[in-house]
Amino acid sequence: TLRNAGNTTPYGLWSDGTTMWVVNNSTGDSDKIFAYTLARGTRDADKDINALNGAGNNFPIGLWSDGTTMWVGDDNDDKVYAYTLATGARDIAKEFDLDDDNSTPVGLWSDGTTMWVVNSGTGDSDKIFAYTLATGARDTAKEFDLDDDNSNPVGLWSDGTTLWVSDLATIQIYAYTLNGGARNAGKEIKRSNSGISRGFWSDGIALWFIDSNADLFAHFLDN
Repeated sequence: TLRNAGNTTPYGLWSDGTTMWVVNNSTGDSDKIFAYTLARGTRDADKDINALNGAGNNFPIGLWSDGTTMWVGDDNDDKVYAYTLATGARDIAKEFDLDDDNSTPVGLWSDGTTMWVVNSGTGDSDKIFAYTLATGARDTAKEFDLDDDNSNPVGLWSDGTTLWVSDLATIQIYAYTLNGGARNAGKEIKRSNSGISRGFWSDGIALWFIDSNADLFAHFLDN
């Protein structure tokens, strides 16, 4: 369990295949991104990103990186923050504001060109918003609404074709076609344990996800 490392309220995950970064959504000094060696699960504190609270990123929840910059959402701020992955220094030039309707951003994923941001709210605000990563301009043509069953979305990850979205109210991970947003029930994942999936990341073979018990699990995508 990650709780033993002080990562008591984990949500978003991202990895470069060697290190796994896990964002902690809490208050005070624990508002940070913890780093672990992916193969062994051991802490690698030298790679932590600690500057979140000082940046105003007080409720971090979702994250995605291109290997150079780490973008971090905040579920109490309609903004995507940016940090240099190697040093943890804030990179204001790569940050962007979200649309007023996207005021509760929880999960992020990008293909390097577009950043998709899942919003968890009420009614029609449960949807996937899209922005051009380089400029932060909204790209409504790539947005779509989530299914009514997926009413409390939180984490997301995509292989570039399918977009998976977890839900805080169920143990299911929902699947949608990234281009168009059609639900794809055949690719959905139902958890067998009681922990609710919050955030997840995949190398295309295994899907790692963190649950509400602060435990990290792996699921093979073809199973």
